[in-house]
Amino acid sequence: MSFSEHNLKFYELCFVLERLESAFINLTKSKPNDRKKYKQIIKDIINSLQKSYSGKTLQLLRLLIPNEDIDRKYNIKEKSLANHLIKILGLNGIPRGERLKDWSLIDDLSIVLYDTVYSAEPCISKEFTLHQINSLLDELASLSTFSDQKIQNSKSNRTVKDILHDLFYQQRATESKWLVRIILKNLEPLSFSKEFLLFNYNRYFPSIFKNIADLEASCDIFDKVLLGQVQNLENLMTPKFGICYETQKTGKATSVDFVCKKVKEWQDVAIYSEIKYDGERMQIHFNADAQSEANQIKIFSKSRRNSTKERYLSHDIIRAMLGYPPKKFSIPSTNDPFNETTNVVSCILEAELLSYDEKKDKIEPFGYLQHYKETTLSTKILTGERHLFLVIFDILHFNGKSLINFQLKERKKLLHTIIRPIKNYAKISEARIIYSDSNLKINLENNFKEVLTRAEEGLIIKGYSSVYKPGDFGHCLKLKRDQIPEFGDTEDFVILGASFESSLNFVKSNEKFKVNRFWVGFLANELNQECAIPKFKILFKVDAGLGIKERKELNMYLFGEKSRTVKFNDSKNLQRLSYQFKQVCPGRIDYFFIEPLLFELKGSSFALNESLKYFVLRHPVILRWHKNVFDRTWRNGCTFKQLQNWAKLKTSAISDEVNFNFFEEGEDYETNKNITSFKILEKENKQKKRKYIESHKYFLKQITESDKEYVSTNEEKRLGCFNSSTTSSNLNENTPFASTQSMSNEDSKSSENTLIEREVLQTIEYTVFNKKFKESINNKIWNDEKFNKIALENSVNVISYLESFFIGCGWDNSVTNLNTIKTGIILFGMNDLSETGNYDSLIFKVDDMLYSLEELLANKK
Repeated sequence: MSFSEHNLKFYELCFVLERLESAFINLTKSKPNDRKKYKQIIKDIINSLQKSYSGKTLQLLRLLIPNEDIDRKYNIKEKSLANHLIKILGLNGIPRGERLKDWSLIDDLSIVLYDTVYSAEPCISKEFTLHQINSLLDELASLSTFSDQKIQNSKSNRTVKDILHDLFYQQRATESKWLVRIILKNLEPLSFSKEFLLFNYNRYFPSIFKNIADLEASCDIFDKVLLGQVQNLENLMTPKFGICYETQKTGKATSVDFVCKKVKEWQDVAIYSEIKYDGERMQIHFNADAQSEANQIKIFSKSRRNSTKERYLSHDIIRAMLGYPPKKFSIPSTNDPFNETTNVVSCILEAELLSYDEKKDKIEPFGYLQHYKETTLSTKILTGERHLFLVIFDILHFNGKSLINFQLKERKKLLHTIIRPIKNYAKISEARIIYSDSNLKINLENNFKEVLTRAEEGLIIKGYSSVYKPGDFGHCLKLKRDQIPEFGDTEDFVILGASFESSLNFVKSNEKFKVNRFWVGFLANELNQECAIPKFKILFKVDAGLGIKERKELNMYLFGEKSRTVKFNDSKNLQRLSYQFKQVCPGRIDYFFIEPLLFELKGSSFALNESLKYFVLRHPVILRWHKNVFDRTWRNGCTFKQLQNWAKLKTSAISDEVNFNFFEEGEDYETNKNITSFKILEKENKQKKRKYIESHKYFLKQITESDKEYVSTNEEKRLGCFNSSTTSSNLNENTPFASTQSMSNEDSKSSENTLIEREVLQTIEYTVFNKKFKESINNKIWNDEKFNKIALENSVNVISYLESFFIGCGWDNSVTNLNTIKTGIILFGMNDLSETGNYDSLIFKVDDMLYSLEELLANKK
C-alpha cells in the first residue's frame, strides 16, 4: 500500500496496525521454526512506515508507542470512556448500548466497540490525518493536571465529551478500535518494546533515544539527521537544559562476591561505595541565565516526567545549595568551610529527594514524600518542622559543558566545589573509596554490614574511573538488603485479585499472560467464629517476581478448565466470593479470586501512607506462591497489625505514626453486600451433610464388594470395617479409629459422623492406592487387567463422590487436591497403558497423588 507523503491518513495507519496485530498473533501462536518469518513481516511493516513518513516522526511514534508519550496524560479509564461513547454514538437504551456498557463481561473494550460500530458503520466516515488526531489528543490531554506543563498551557475550553465526540463520531470501526487503545495507552495484543520498534523503524534511532529521554526532542534530532541538517550528531546528543537526559542503568548485585567479580572485570583501581537512599530520584536542571526566574529550574522524575511544578518546595533548596538566594521560603545558610568555590551558571545534577523531620531529627520513610505534592500543605511543612532534603550524587553538565565523558572521580571532585551543604536540607551523597586490592571483599563486607545496622537501603557501587553511560549498564551496581537471599523483609500475604498491566515487562516471553499484577488484602475482622464472614481491605499491589514457568502455571490455575476467578464488574458473580472486600489503594482490579491465594512477598523496606497512616511493603517482589493448601492457607497470611508492628520495628516509627484503628468494624464493604450469610450456608451444609452420610453407607458397600475379590487377605480384613452392617455400635477394638470407651447417647450422633468421615478417608486409601495396585505399577505388571480396570474406575468414582462430600463437610480446601488427583487418574490411568507403555509417567503421577493423599489424611486424622 502506498502512503501519501507527509500526509498519512489515520485510517492508513490503522490498516498497518491491523497487519501488525495479525502478524504478532501469528508469531505468538506459531511454532519456533515459523517465528522468524513473522518477525521479518513485522520488521518490514515498521520499516516501510519510516520510508513513507520521513520528516514527521513524532506525529507517528506518539500513536505507535503511546505509553512512551510521557507528556500527554488523559485520565480516562475504560468505564468512563465506555459511558462517554454510549452517549456520543446515541446508544442509550438499546441492545448495542447495553453491550458496550457491559464490555468487561464480553471482551476488551476496543473489541466490543469495534463490533458495536461495525454492525452499523457510517457510510461516510471522517478521514483524519495524523496531525488532526494528534491535535485532538493534545486538546484532550490539556484537561489533565498530570500532563506536561507545555500541554496544560494550551488548556482547552471544551469538555472531555466534546473532544471525544470529534474523535469518535462517524468514525469507522477499525479506527475507533485503535483510538480507544491509543487513549488507554495499551495496544494489546499488539505488543513490542520501544527498542524493537525504534531499531526497525531506523537502526540509528535507538542510539539517539537512549541518550535523549524525551520523545519530542529525539524525534526532532532524528528528522534533522534524515534531512541532512545535522553536522555534529554527538553534540546534539549531549545533556542540555530543559531536556530530560536518559539516566545510567544500575545492575543488581546478589552478594558481595558478585560485586568483587564485577569489579575485577571492570579493571578499575578502586570503587565508590555510596549509600543507597530510599527516596525519589530527580534530575535537576538549573540555568541562572534563563529568561525568567520561573524557568531557572526544571526537574524530571525517574519516569522522565516533568515534575518541576509539583516539586516547587525543592526550588529554594536548589538555589541555596548552588549559592543563590531563596525566593519564597527561608532556608538556613551554610557555615561549612570550602577549600574552593566555583560560580555556577548552569548545571544538570542527579539527586535523591528525601523527607526530613526536624523534631525527630531523622529522615522519614519514603511514603512521606507524597505529602509535599498536595495542594493543601500540612502545618508541619509550612512551619518548616518537616521539609525536603536533597542528596546530590552526580553531575552531567556544568556551565555549558557536557561531563558524561569525564571520569566519576573528576565529577565527584567538581561536585564538592559547587554544592554548599545545608544541614538536613542538602548534601553530597555519603561515599567511601575502596581500593580493588586483596582487601576489597573484607572492606566491602564491613561497609555493607555497617550500612545495614543503620537501617539504610544498601549500597551503590560505582567504578572510580567510570564514565557516564546513559540508557546503558555502566560500571554501576546496587547492593540492597532485599537482593541478598538472607536479608530483606519477607512474609506471607493474602492475594485477593489480579489485573493485567501492559507496561509491566519484567518477564520477557512469548507467553500471553491474562494477569500480571496482584492485589494484597488484609483481614479486617476476627474469624474466631465459624460463621464469621471474612472482610478484607486491599492496601497495595505487587508486580515483580516469579519466572515464566511459575507465571504460566499460576495463570493456568486461575483461568484453566475450572476458572477460579470472577470479573470485578460482574456483580452477580461477585456473590460467589466467600468474603467481602474494600479497595483502599488506587488501581484497577480485573478479577477476584473465589478463594484467596497466599504469596510469600519480599520488600526492600516499608512505605507509609501518610494520609491514612499505615505502612505497606516498599518494592514488593513475589518469592513464591503457596500451592499446597495443606502447607499454608490464606488464613496464615500476615495481618494488618503484624505488618504495622513489623514496619515500626524496622523504621523506628513512633506509635502516633501508625493508625491501628484503621481497620475498624462497622465500615461499609459496598462491593459485594449481597454475599450469602455464612450462618445460612452453615445450616444448608448441615442438611447436605446428613444426606451425604446416609448415601455414604450404601456407596461404601458397593465399592467394598467389588474390591474384595482382588485384594489380599490382610486388606480384606482391614476393609471389613467399611461393610454397611458395621456401625458405631458394633465397632470392635481392632477396627481403625474405634474408641476404647463406650459412647454416651449425646455423643453417639457426632461420633458417628466423625467415624464416617474417617471411613471416607480410609476408603480412599484402600480403593485408590491399595498395596496390590501400587505394587503392580512399580513392577510394571499389567497382567491383572480386571483388577486394574476396577481399581481405576473405583478411583474416579470415589473421588467424584468425595468432592461433593468434602464440600458438604466444610472441607473446601481439600477439593482442589481431589480435582488434581482425579484429573491425574483419568489422564494417566484410563488410557490403554499396555499399548502406550507410558509407565514412567503413570508411576510419577501416582506417587505424586499418593503423597497428596498422605498430606490429606494427616490433616484430617
